[in-house]
Amino acid sequence: MYKVGMILLKGLLGQQRNPREAIGWLKRAAERADAENPHALHELGLLYESAQPNDVIIRDEGYALQLFEQAANLGYKFSQFRLGCVYEYGSMGCPIDPRQSIMWYSRAATQGEHQSELALSGWYLTGSDGVLQQSARRPTCGRAKPRKQA
Repeated sequence: MYKVGMILLKGLLGQQRNPREAIGWLKRAAERADAENPHALHELGLLYESAQPNDVIIRDEGYALQLFEQAANLGYKFSQFRLGCVYEYGSMGCPIDPRQSIMWYSRAATQGEHQSELALSGWYLTGSDGVLQQSARRPTCGRAKPRKQA
C-alpha cells in the first residue's frame, strides 16, 4: 500500500501522478503501520506539514506532528530526526524543548541517521542549561597525538 501510494504520488513506473489516490493508499498503509513498516506515517506527516492551498489535503501541522510521533515511536529514524528539529526550533506548534530535541536526535543517531548525528554534535558544542553540559573536548579530526621529544 505504501509503495503504491508513493508511485502514484510521484508518478513513478510510468504511472500518472494522482495525489488524491496516493493519499488514500498512504492512509491505508499508515493505519497498518508497525515497526517494520512506519514509512507511510512519515510520508503523510510530510504531506500534511507542507500542504499548500491548492493541494488535495489541507495543511494540518497538529496532525502531521501526531504522524511523526507515531512513526518515531515505532523507531523510524527519519521521524525521530524530524521531531528533534521540531523541539530544537519550536516549530509545528511545539515549544522549544532541548531535552526532547536531544532525546529524539540521540535515538535517530544511534541508528546512523547522519543529520541527527550532526545536530546532536551541535547540542554538545553549545550545551543546554540544566540538560546537557557543553563539551570541553576538542575533536582531533583523526590526527594522531604529537609524540614526545626524546
